Amino acid sequence: MPSSIRTNIVSGDRVILAPERARRPRDHKLVPPDTSHTSESCPFCPTEPTRIPEPIRTRKSASFPDHEHAITVVPNLYPALTPADAEQAFARGPYDAFGGVGAHEVIIEAPEHIEHWTDLDARHIAEIFATWQERLCDLRNDQRLKDIIPFKNIGPRSGATLAHAHSQIIALPLVSPRQHQLLQRGEHYFELHHRCALCDALHHEEQSGERIILEDDAMLAWAPFASRSPFEVWIAPRAHSADFAHASHRDLTSLARHTRRILQLWEQAIGRVDHNLVLHSAPFAFADKAYYHWHLEMLPRLSTHGGFEWGSGAYINATASEVAARHLRELNS
Repeated sequence: MPSSIRTNIVSGDRVILAPERARRPRDHKLVPPDTSHTSESCPFCPTEPTRIPEPIRTRKSASFPDHEHAITVVPNLYPALTPADAEQAFARGPYDAFGGVGAHEVIIEAPEHIEHWTDLDARHIAEIFATWQERLCDLRNDQRLKDIIPFKNIGPRSGATLAHAHSQIIALPLVSPRQHQLLQRGEHYFELHHRCALCDALHHEEQSGERIILEDDAMLAWAPFASRSPFEVWIAPRAHSADFAHASHRDLTSLARHTRRILQLWEQAIGRVDHNLVLHSAPFAFADKAYYHWHLEMLPRLSTHGGFEWGSGAYINATASEVAARHLRELNS
């Protein structure tokens, strides 16, 4: 059965039905967490090049001068969506569905077996962000695709199934529900105030200083006022920009420094915690909008969502963002 995208006509929820994903391996159980993984257990290690598909893109990095391919982009062997799937929309009784056309790629982020970005230097992380940027620009050339989500899962509680440092990109034939929510709220705020909501948030955070953790001329890292989880962090450019494709080398360097430093501060505050990183860049048709502002969301997986969260769509967080931000600032100083 090919992949398809289904819509719940009652709730509006969207689900990607991806039968190929049922065959994914899970290597966390194969290797003890306190030992070095080897090529026998890690398909992303360079000693096992036949275990990954033909690369889509490779990239050099000054951090690994002895490796021609320091960063490698490959198709996901267990894709949620693929370019070969049919594009058509179809109905099943009252239900709407779309063919699962799209793309699902894996960025193998290091040529050696490294598991955490804190074990990489910031300039290499900037090269990873530059790779995300390149794939965004390339995938938007496919007129069937409307949206792209680069993300990174670390640890079993985040949904990760392989330990070797990697991130993923999924390109969709429609705008994702979360992106649709960001667009709707951004447009409504702009109609009322003639300003970008995230720009206003950044200005207020900078003025109050309560939730700011790191800042420089290019980027701010702060704990959102309504954090979904203790120690959640967002990072965004000071200058308004809807499209991550327009981020400069200076922006990517600053983003990499802030991201790596937040991960280090998390390790000091709460340990090497499982977490998710998600980049939000405007869907392709909205890349010039004044009401969308690209940003990186960093969410530590400190708790499991229960029935209330599933039922309400709201989150219960026992740690105020001001408290978390102050603690991280103190550790940074």
